[in-house]
Amino acid sequence: MPHKRPSQFGVQIVGKRWLRFIIAKQRQQVWTGNGWSDSRSDALLYAHVDVIRADFKNLKRQLRQAEQE
Repeated sequence: MPHKRPSQFGVQIVGKRWLRFIIAKQRQQVWTGNGWSDSRSDALLYAHVDVIRADFKNLKRQLRQAEQE
């Protein structure tokens, strides 16, 4: 069975005066809190690093489990 390459995504900084963070894939898709969107304006904005860290870890775990199924 061929090995699927995992989806790569990361945290990006948005804004200059008041920093916010988003989770985005390499293909310019952003995390909305419910799924992925091609529109950057749909992105879920995070203000606290601890909150985005927890969501990032959970999302990574979910994607890993989905790839194993």
